[in-house]
Amino acid sequence: MTKRDLAMAYSPNVSYETARKRLRRWIHGCRPLAQKLQKIGFNERGNNLKNSEVKIIFKFLGTP
Repeated sequence: MTKRDLAMAYSPNVSYETARKRLRRWIHGCRPLAQKLQKIGFNERGNNLKNSEVKIIFKFLGTP
């Protein structure tokens, strides 16, 4: 899954740029989520998400 797809799934009624920024704020705002992602090698600048990263995000933020 791409970060774009995930961001737009969580915020479908806003622009991609806004959705991306919102998702980034949510990840950074949830310290346990950010730490868990960092632990598995999350690439903040990358465009694609690993299945394991998506599962962790869903665990903390819920399924969009």
